[in-house]
Amino acid sequence: LWIEHQPDMPHPSKSSRITPSKQTRKTSSNFGQASPSHDKHETDSLESVKRELIHAIETFSKFRQEWDDLVLNKSLNLIIKIMELEAEIRSTVENSCFLQKCAEDQVVLEDGYAWKQFCKMNGHCSELEARLGDMTKLESKIQKANDHFEELVQKSCASHGMKTIFDTPVGLTWPLPRFCDHFISLSSHYIHSLQFHHSLCDVIVSQDTSASEKQAAVSYWACQPLMYDKNDLKDLLEVEFPNAFNGPNSTPRKPTQTKR
Repeated sequence: LWIEHQPDMPHPSKSSRITPSKQTRKTSSNFGQASPSHDKHETDSLESVKRELIHAIETFSKFRQEWDDLVLNKSLNLIIKIMELEAEIRSTVENSCFLQKCAEDQVVLEDGYAWKQFCKMNGHCSELEARLGDMTKLESKIQKANDHFEELVQKSCASHGMKTIFDTPVGLTWPLPRFCDHFISLSSHYIHSLQFHHSLCDVIVSQDTSASEKQAAVSYWACQPLMYDKNDLKDLLEVEFPNAFNGPNSTPRKPTQTKR
């Protein structure tokens, strides 16, 4: 009888019947915070996105190294040779005995050494134009890589949800859209500088440009595109993706010699 008159009380074990997943969702809704296991699950679910992002960054790194090799090594070496040959031709013309007999433009045709140097210089100018053609093709590849970063964000949002992609770090701290925006900005520097290089080339190969103007054009050529210290990007990637890769180096560094 005593048991029948007791008020209905919840069984002590009833609360344990609530599943952990329900408890997590309740906590999340009340306080706006997911449990550590929930955060880890979201991060783990982005592993495929992370791998694709790293591959896209490696592609950008490859294209940037190709660009720097074209601009700072192959093209700049040709430009220096063109400038040196032009100075030799100018000196030869000024000191030539033919200058007393004909106009300066004809001296090159009359003086054997000047003509030989002039032909060599024209050959270097043709090579420089070919390197500009290579830069134009590479610019097209960089543009496609740029588009891939945008497509990666859209595709990832469709498969994982916009909130997850924009709120969950794909690296140590940065979410995917921040990475993609950053690399799109960097790629745009190369895309926009191509036309400037074409203009600089016109100044360098023109016979009507003064030596000082050509020297200024060479200086601009060597520092395009204008960007912050590229080692900053390497440091960023080493922090965001430890041990994933060593980050892009725009200009190959000289190997350090070990003392024996």
